Amino acid sequence: MMAINRLTMTASLMAVMALFHDCTVSHETDDKVVLDSTWVKKIMPDHGGGITGGDGSISIDLKDGRVLFMWGDSFIGDVNNDTRSKGSKLIVGNTFTTIDNKGNVRSYYNGTKSHPVAYIPVSPKGDSECWYWPGNGFVHDGILFLFMSKFKRTGSGTFSFQYQGCDLFSLDARSLKIINKVNFPAANINDVHYGHAVLRDGNTIYVYGSKYSQTAMKASVYVSKAMLHKGKIEGWQFWDGSRWQSDPYKSRSLDGIRTNVSEQFSVFELKGKVVLVTQERLDKVRDVYSYTSDHPGGPFRNEQKIYTVNEENWAQDKMMTYNAMAHPQFQEGGKILMCYNVNTHDTKKLFEKASLYQPRFFWVPADLILNSN
Repeated sequence: MMAINRLTMTASLMAVMALFHDCTVSHETDDKVVLDSTWVKKIMPDHGGGITGGDGSISIDLKDGRVLFMWGDSFIGDVNNDTRSKGSKLIVGNTFTTIDNKGNVRSYYNGTKSHPVAYIPVSPKGDSECWYWPGNGFVHDGILFLFMSKFKRTGSGTFSFQYQGCDLFSLDARSLKIINKVNFPAANINDVHYGHAVLRDGNTIYVYGSKYSQTAMKASVYVSKAMLHKGKIEGWQFWDGSRWQSDPYKSRSLDGIRTNVSEQFSVFELKGKVVLVTQERLDKVRDVYSYTSDHPGGPFRNEQKIYTVNEENWAQDKMMTYNAMAHPQFQEGGKILMCYNVNTHDTKKLFEKASLYQPRFFWVPADLILNSN
């Protein structure tokens, strides 16, 4: 079994947890999972001119008493009684929110409130509309290493976009200002969308990606690794099913994951195990699963259906839910914070019912994930 560094919770993160726990309004769906209705109101307050809607819902501990939440497309503008103000603006691309251990929230985007744009733009812009959606990352020595997925507009439809590749950004973790950007060339090889999940074990960085086969109607997980050396990530290798090697064309999917993994998913360490959390992509899109492994390259096993989305107005609101995310830096009472993303096929409802574009948070017992029965 490979030794994985255990997550350590700083005092500042504990303070953030206590802040949320004190005002949590939650109810049990069964003896295992607890829904939490207050998290989204803390990180997406209805008033104040910040982010009030979005998906992605990826979080990173900034190691200074703040937690970063990253959104894909998002809204700014006040919300009143679950209705968006007429002046609300949709930002295509990425925006950020930070929250500190006192509950102070700050939104990050560029442009102005009347003409907002993504926080990290695509440069150069090129002939067609392009944008970055957030992947995942980690903080080391005050630097936020962040993978961002680049997409290109291919038509006028809601889903008319195409993956272009992945870039690795270095940002100052305090100010979130961009320091550097390099391309991750393997993200354009073998059709694997790397950068969606990151696992750090000392100076070894594991970067996971998903690959969807149109012919097989199957989505799988792949993994690469590199070394963190003098502030740079270098020496990329790829798991080929039996060993690590330098040719990304020979990469193979990880064994043991039977579900159609979502485009974005989570990988983290829990009590010496590597845990993967994903939401079903195709048929049973409401189901959230976990898997465990002794090694970052698998094989994964111990499939557990840890949650099934239950939205009362699913059909009426033409809802879709996707890309469940784990937030393992938040743990209390033996439970881990997670969420799933919410959207609607009826775009006018995004203004009529703001909660249709806000994540839902819930707490999952660690024992449910680690249960091998």
